[in-house]
Amino acid sequence: MYLPLLRSHHHDNVFPYVTNTAGVDPIIRLNDRPVQPDPSKHIYQEKKLSRCTNLTYPAREWILLSSCSSLRVALALAEPVLYLPGTTSNEIESEKSAVLRGSLCLHVLKPVKLRKVQLTLRGKARTEWPEGIPPKLFETYEEHSLLSHSWLFFHTDNPGNNTSHGAVWSKIIPPYTDEHHYPRTPECFYPGEYVYHFELPISCSFPESIHMDMGSVNYYLESLVDRCSTFSGKKTGRVSLELIRSPCSSSIAAVEPILVSKNWEDRLKYEIQLGEKCLIMGQLIPIQFKFTPLSAIRIHKIRLFLTERRYYYCRQQTIRRKEKTRQLLLYERSAPRDECLLSQWKSLGGNTYEMLDQLRIPGCHDMSANIVHFDTTYRNIRVTHTLRTVLRFSCNDSPELMGDAKFLEICIDSPVQLLSCRCSQDSTILPAYCARVPSSEVLCAYEGTPIYNPASFLVDNRPEFVDTSSPSLDEWPSVSFQVPPPKYDDIFEDGLTE
Repeated sequence: MYLPLLRSHHHDNVFPYVTNTAGVDPIIRLNDRPVQPDPSKHIYQEKKLSRCTNLTYPAREWILLSSCSSLRVALALAEPVLYLPGTTSNEIESEKSAVLRGSLCLHVLKPVKLRKVQLTLRGKARTEWPEGIPPKLFETYEEHSLLSHSWLFFHTDNPGNNTSHGAVWSKIIPPYTDEHHYPRTPECFYPGEYVYHFELPISCSFPESIHMDMGSVNYYLESLVDRCSTFSGKKTGRVSLELIRSPCSSSIAAVEPILVSKNWEDRLKYEIQLGEKCLIMGQLIPIQFKFTPLSAIRIHKIRLFLTERRYYYCRQQTIRRKEKTRQLLLYERSAPRDECLLSQWKSLGGNTYEMLDQLRIPGCHDMSANIVHFDTTYRNIRVTHTLRTVLRFSCNDSPELMGDAKFLEICIDSPVQLLSCRCSQDSTILPAYCARVPSSEVLCAYEGTPIYNPASFLVDNRPEFVDTSSPSLDEWPSVSFQVPPPKYDDIFEDGLTE
């Protein structure tokens, strides 16, 4: 067996190809599966959320948390998806925190007495152990609390203003605005709207949201409205919050392409280049192959695999479980029987051949079917990926051939970072403000369908300018109307899920 010298972080092995697959991890062919996952399903859009309409206070989107005959509780997030930059420990320590911002609205339908209004942000991590956690095997799961923070907006012990009840914005409908007929008391909320703002920086050291069969990391906002009535009880509601891990904007290694250029035994010189090291689920990445046979070598097949490894830990990482390694076949090119694959490629002269193509990374509908998951940074749930390139060729009088083997295979392993489909540039990078309306539509990374039409945002009313003494408006250069950045609800039409 020939084992070449390992260079850089790319690992390659050359070994005889045999048909016996005993002990080899099975190959998942994404395009040849008998049952394909529904491409219309998105891992973040499987469940529908109730919308709260007829609210006066402007917001991106009001989500109904709870309701009863006397009031409704709605929540609006400025950024429903929070991006935590940094994929390595060094990048996470140097990056700034993400900021959670939003508003809680109490839509009171009839007079009601309240004791407390509170909103809590919680984060929980859980790993499943169906066989039991050693050594006693009694417990079948382990759960940790990652984050807990509460905003106390109103309490009868500290009511604040009897009209607004501590709200930053309030609107009471007539005739309850008449204080003579409807006196103000600390606990009585008259029909109208009461809006409370909240804000919290979230460190990048917190793990991202994870959705797996044997482990999960979930964040959610939970509202609590405690009524003074004895038999009314407390009204609670919950909405999930997605934290997505994104590459660091200052990281150069993330945007560098994967380039492998080697010479095997002075008989075959090959060069392989693939997109970037950080791969976004659902995207198309360019690939380039360049071969220069230096002897009688015939290339028969080229395959690209995405290898996924999943690890689970518990008890302070003293106990570990490893799932079976998954090999997803992403790309395959084969030559007809007894022919060379290079005969179909473009010749660059000097016995050098080149081929350009595209490689599709599995999308979120594959993630919802539990086929693949993006990389994680949580210490108790680890998911890593490797991009493997396999070259099958034949060579006359090769000392590496043993027994009945007729072919040789070169395997090249390159570690990659697989990111969520929500890490597309349309979501993580601010769009450029241009004088003209772009003609092309923004495409989603996981489906390739139009999700944002800039023409739909054009309005007749131009923004109003505030009169200032210097400089005057006449001194400003005239520019045409510019396209505003896309909104979250236009990029992901169904919004967040519970």
